[in-house]
Amino acid sequence: MIKPIISMSIFLLASVTGEAMAACSTTDGSVRIADAGALESLLSGKTVCGQANGEEWQEYHNPNGALWDYKKGVADPVNPSEQVGTWDIASSLRNGASAIYSYDVNYAYKVWQRTDGKYDFCNGTQLKVAGAELRGGQVSCH
Repeated sequence: MIKPIISMSIFLLASVTGEAMAACSTTDGSVRIADAGALESLLSGKTVCGQANGEEWQEYHNPNGALWDYKKGVADPVNPSEQVGTWDIASSLRNGASAIYSYDVNYAYKVWQRTDGKYDFCNGTQLKVAGAELRGGQVSCH
């Protein structure tokens, strides 16, 4: 009796996970980065290059938790890089890992790796940033 219950539990868990993936990812074959250590390693020390709501993201994820907008670079006299907030990783058994961004308010994003090597950032079940690229260091996206 226990084996059928365990088997059914695994089946139901797999079904729910599949639906959650489909609800957030628009690309077949995408995989959610749900492990906190893997997500931190993915983002730490990298610049996320993407677009959301017509705005370009060039956000450097400093390993110390500071979040920097690259703008035109640290040495640019007119539009230099500046710290715009902080970032961290939060994780729970139920929801897996999310990247937490603190500007004036907090935002939590689940991160999905697409089959083309790019990344989608989702807030709940809504796709917020599609096709972001990650670049090593505090660098320009152009």
